[in-house]
Amino acid sequence: MFQRSAVVRTGLMCLPLMLGACSVTPYRPTQPIERAVPAPAAEVVEAAPPLAPPVPDGSASSPSVDPDAPAIAAPSDSLILERVALTARRMVGIPYRYGGIDPRGFDCSGLVFYAYREAGVTVARTSREQLHASQPLNVDQALPGDLVFSRTSKRAWHVGIYLGDQRFIHAPSTGRAVAIERLDDEYYLRHRIQIRRLDALIIDP
Repeated sequence: MFQRSAVVRTGLMCLPLMLGACSVTPYRPTQPIERAVPAPAAEVVEAAPPLAPPVPDGSASSPSVDPDAPAIAAPSDSLILERVALTARRMVGIPYRYGGIDPRGFDCSGLVFYAYREAGVTVARTSREQLHASQPLNVDQALPGDLVFSRTSKRAWHVGIYLGDQRFIHAPSTGRAVAIERLDDEYYLRHRIQIRRLDALIIDP
């Protein structure tokens, strides 16, 4: 009887130990726990630089030049005129843009202004100012780079750049592009063509 009681007590004493052993069994989830993955940093896209604003139409795009003032340049020779002609030829196909003075677009006098500026000569901005700052030439005296004027109305002149062999280059009008034309074209023969050279490029003998 004593032995049976001892066995029962021993069993009861071991039971808490067995239960305690179960309570420390590590927890193993049936589904893996997803680790929080930090969201990738948003890609920073560098904004393209804004285009330069267009040159305003009208006189606001024109540098301040006295209409009767001569072009500003040292006495020069035909090399400057050749460079003017070559620069202008590279602009073929550039669209017409009223008030334009760069390869984004040209008006007629803007093409002249740009081509001479690239050759190192500052000229007046408008066709009327360019007319006043130049002297007439005979066709046989004209060199590539000289100016070609045609009357478009009683008060307005159109201007282009002579290329030689009866050809000239100009920015015609809205909706068109810089192009090469012929002086002996019937249209231009009706518009009082003049070929002129800027005062600053006339060398006294």
